Amino acid sequence: MAGGGGDEKVTLLGHWGSAYVTRVRLALHLKGVSYSYVEEDLRSKSDLLLRCNPVHRAVPVLIHHGRPVCESQISGDRLFGDAGRTPLLAAWLRRFGELDAAKALLPDVDRVVEYVRMIHAKNAVKAPAN
Repeated sequence: MAGGGGDEKVTLLGHWGSAYVTRVRLALHLKGVSYSYVEEDLRSKSDLLLRCNPVHRAVPVLIHHGRPVCESQISGDRLFGDAGRTPLLAAWLRRFGELDAAKALLPDVDRVVEYVRMIHAKNAVKAPAN
């Protein structure tokens, strides 16, 4: 999965509120990999997601040349390579927030908070009274 895109077919199945999906999107963008993004409704999962990740049924799923790479497997050399060239964490954190790619891909904090509140409210309704 080299940078520059080429004629490689890459699809990412994700959800806007997932930090793991955001991490993969950011890595793809920084490496210059052209990909298509499919937003998943995690309450009503698509047949594609269920076929690609039948065990955990979770995102992210990166589909590269028709082969799915699921969740925590999307790491290491496949996307992030060159670990020896990674800058010191403190310096990286200072620069990270300034990246246009980070600004464009990081979810809106208010939207994430509202989503988490909604999930907590639904779970509270479903919980049996003790």
